[in-house]
Amino acid sequence: ARLVDVLSRSALLAERLALYPLLLDELLDTRVGGPMPNRETMRIQCGAALQEDDPEIAFRLLNEKRLALSFRIALAALDGRQSAHDSTRQLAWLADEVVAVVLHMVAADVTAAHGQVPGGRFAVIGYGSLGGEELGFGSDLDLVFLFDAPDDAVSDGARALEAGRWYARLAQKMVALMGVVTGAGRLYDVDVRLRPDGGKAMLVSLLSSYRDYQRSRAWTWEHQALVRARGVAGDAT
Repeated sequence: ARLVDVLSRSALLAERLALYPLLLDELLDTRVGGPMPNRETMRIQCGAALQEDDPEIAFRLLNEKRLALSFRIALAALDGRQSAHDSTRQLAWLADEVVAVVLHMVAADVTAAHGQVPGGRFAVIGYGSLGGEELGFGSDLDLVFLFDAPDDAVSDGARALEAGRWYARLAQKMVALMGVVTGAGRLYDVDVRLRPDGGKAMLVSLLSSYRDYQRSRAWTWEHQALVRARGVAGDAT
């Protein structure tokens, strides 16, 4: 009865169930009608993937958890147990936690190959619906990557990289990993065109260059976009 009810009322959820049968477990879980997970619960559930030693298993578990939680949020909206505003905010929180876990995975990989950048800092900035905490079901993520490091900073690994290249590799791996398709689909489609100078620019921006761009060369619409931007992962400072 539960399955028929959902299939008859939501083309979106019907499509998700057909594509990802693992969601049947979520649909039939008696807890699905209970309280929605808060942000801290999402952080714990997504972060559990990092306890796996095998990167492929860790990534699969993260993707399955992302799919299950977004499905539960969709069910709550469909049943009228929470408002659309609350649902879009929860989807943004979920994306925040997923991006943070992906950053952790990728940073460990880059560090193993090239060491760390002494004194370096990195942040992922969410723009658009992610930045405004109004993420829709199936929305992509508008991301901008920033880094800050001392002049002439170089990583301390055996295969050292200068800071700009180190953080560029980090961002590239993040975008690539979020687009990998598993049995639970891909984590998110990522759009990085809102970075300074758009598609022709480097994937990551030095913080001082980003600041100068916003003050001297950015278009009005870029300032408007900046109003909704917020940090979603990386170094809080």
